[in-house]
Amino acid sequence: MKPNNVKRSHWYLYNTLFFIEHFLGPDLYNKLLGDTEKKLYTAIDEYITQNPKPDDFRLIEYQKGEYSEPVINPLYPVVLRGAASEWPCKEKWTFEYFSENYGDEEVAIVFNETKTHKDDNEVRPKPIVRRNIVLKLRDFIKGVKNGSKDYLRAWRILDEQPALRKDFDYQWLGKFKPWDGLNLNHYLFMGGKNTMASIHCDYSTTSYIQVQGTKKWIFYPTNHRLFLGARPRRVNWFYTDADIYNLNDPDYPLLKHAKHLEVILNPGDVLYFPSLLFHQVENETEIISVAYKFASFRHGFKASKMLFICFMLATKPWLFETLIPWREDTLGYKKKSVY
Repeated sequence: MKPNNVKRSHWYLYNTLFFIEHFLGPDLYNKLLGDTEKKLYTAIDEYITQNPKPDDFRLIEYQKGEYSEPVINPLYPVVLRGAASEWPCKEKWTFEYFSENYGDEEVAIVFNETKTHKDDNEVRPKPIVRRNIVLKLRDFIKGVKNGSKDYLRAWRILDEQPALRKDFDYQWLGKFKPWDGLNLNHYLFMGGKNTMASIHCDYSTTSYIQVQGTKKWIFYPTNHRLFLGARPRRVNWFYTDADIYNLNDPDYPLLKHAKHLEVILNPGDVLYFPSLLFHQVENETEIISVAYKFASFRHGFKASKMLFICFMLATKPWLFETLIPWREDTLGYKKKSVY
């Protein structure tokens, strides 16, 4: 589905180039078709400037008492305020609890570098992946308490330690999973104030439980990958290095046309968002949270046929490896799983 403010011919050409780059790789693609892409982006920019038609993209939010069962939507993020407010994890899971009970566990981390923008002079975090940097959990937590910008993302501790899942209401949470949901995984996130993850999306549909702290989510429609500058990299997820606080970056000439929604998650809130929805997260305080993810071929195909095809043709890793729970994660740190 194309953005409302993009000509159909432009959208078809963009997707054709996107598909070709998947096979050629960035170097050969830029050599052969880089100029064609630049001319296309210039034409798109001019057309949108003259024909602004924003997409119907919205956030669905329910207050506690307005729902009883999980609520899902195939296109938009859904926030269920207070859905996990009475679950044991909300009171039990603290940094001290994890340090005391799981402090010897080794974790792979992401480091957040800070940078100052010329337009507003604000210092904002920028995530930098430090591959093969592994810490004891208690050392990571000690660093966070001392102001470290290390961020623990996608830790598989709930798959390695099934007892932790008893702190969730699985009878309720399991209703988010569709009949064709595959490869159920749990990922724990833990970090200090002003840590973040930049714009990305993956194939999984996600239910996200905010256990401790507050986190800001910034969502973009799937088809705004054009404006965000997401590239086909033969991986099983999609991302961009675009800085949403710097709309004048010449490397992302269409970024100013990307429209987003923001929402703050508080302790006990549950967030649902569909497959291939681009998002950026910023931790406003120290946080602990859990993502409950599953893959649905049906949901991914509905979200974006092009990204679905690129996912099926990914080589880093291959699709069959993606569906193996014990694979190495994207940080290069091998995890074990009970599945």
